[in-house]
Amino acid sequence: KNYEKILLELIEKYQNTKNGFYANISKLPKGIKGLIYYKIIIIKDNNINLNCLSSNESYKLIDSLDENLYFKVCKILGILLDNAIEATKNTVSKNILIDIYVENNSIIIYVENDFKGKVDLYKINKKGYSTKGNNRGYGLNIVNKIIKKDSNLSLEQNIKNKKFVSILEIKF
Repeated sequence: KNYEKILLELIEKYQNTKNGFYANISKLPKGIKGLIYYKIIIIKDNNINLNCLSSNESYKLIDSLDENLYFKVCKILGILLDNAIEATKNTVSKNILIDIYVENNSIIIYVENDFKGKVDLYKINKKGYSTKGNNRGYGLNIVNKIIKKDSNLSLEQNIKNKKFVSILEIKF
């Protein structure tokens, strides 16, 4: 109930803002919007800075996705955000960027976060592999199973300027 109260307060606070890093969230379709608002609670609890950008064109295209594909996108985004939060919370600068835009008839969901230590890009998608300890490492494996079964989705992950980057492409 406490999370529900906080979530409703966040939605009310950020839905009407014209400035700030959350202004674009309110225009997103309900599933993604709710997911990001929910993650804001965890982000704020860990003193992480979030910058969320989204283009006007992306709102309409996301809203036009069929229900099954939209569900998959929400599931993948949830896992990417959980990983970004987990990796970022123990860093000094504590930054996460979410950028949603359209490029070449695809919706791009770009998630960039700070991280600490080393990431083996070849192992991160393997079941059970984690840089965060034992009994972890299932999220990206789930993501890759979803993507392998749907030709409309692809995921690229890399390290750019000392940031971990995940780029989810939703093709039309």
